[in-house]
Amino acid sequence: MPGFSFSEAELRDLGYQIIDEMATYLAGIQNRPVWQAMPDDVRTVVRRQVLPEQGQPFKETLAFLREMLLPYPQGNGHPRFAGWVNSAPAHAGILLKPLEAAMNPNCGIGEHAG
Repeated sequence: MPGFSFSEAELRDLGYQIIDEMATYLAGIQNRPVWQAMPDDVRTVVRRQVLPEQGQPFKETLAFLREMLLPYPQGNGHPRFAGWVNSAPAHAGILLKPLEAAMNPNCGIGEHAG
């Protein structure tokens, strides 16, 4: 199935890009507002997204995430967030999530490490 998987080199390249995006996002988090409402024009664009019949380029998906979603978080990752008990994201947890996803465990059945 085209677009379903990447070569090892592509996966590494895209993975490094994601790590760079994550590091940039977290490095600047204290300089952004704790929370800001999603503007109506952005909300309209997001809500009008349709599921594509075929996949789209990964870099387009990453750009959409960066431009349309990352600027409007819930706020619980911000160091000045005090809305409730949710803690800021632990960097080690962020880095380990790709391994969780790669393992893709189904813990509902079987006896395995997941």
